[in-house]
Amino acid sequence: MPADQHPFPELADYDDEPPSRAARIRAWARAHYKLLLLAALAIALLIMAVLHHYQGDARTPDPSADVTTPTIAPTWASPGTDADRGTPLDQRDQVLAVARGFATDFATPGSGHQDWWSRVTRWTTTYLADQYNLTDWSRVDQATLIDMRAENQGPTVVDTIATYTDGSALAIRVEHSDGRWKVSTVVPMRTAY
Repeated sequence: MPADQHPFPELADYDDEPPSRAARIRAWARAHYKLLLLAALAIALLIMAVLHHYQGDARTPDPSADVTTPTIAPTWASPGTDADRGTPLDQRDQVLAVARGFATDFATPGSGHQDWWSRVTRWTTTYLADQYNLTDWSRVDQATLIDMRAENQGPTVVDTIATYTDGSALAIRVEHSDGRWKVSTVVPMRTAY
């Protein structure tokens, strides 16, 4: 067969004898170099994605760091009043006070799991409190709350968004049940919407 008609021109000289395995592999690689480049790129991207996903798993807060816990009263003097002044709060203020208290306590790991859990769960439903009991508190990033806003507001359910100094954000759902506003759902914003 002439060299210009052979499917692998590098192997055209081997018509009389079979080419070696190495020669066949080199010929295939030369003919399919784009496919090999795409495969190498896909593997590199996969490795980068895995490393990016797991980059923060080994972080633990410094136990010697001085952590100050803001004090925010979780209950009011009477339902619907400001605990400091005894003045009535409207629904939006009550919801934002609960969401703000939760968001502040959530991003302040404190001195141990029990300390963090007791502060966070005073704002939550029983179900969410049970879930946070299983949470590794050392993986919670320490940050300062910089913004809290109500996104969707209904008569018994309000969705809020908490934004922190480290750029992270939480979607926090506050529901009214048993005469109190309680946090029922919390989702990191990168997956919330």
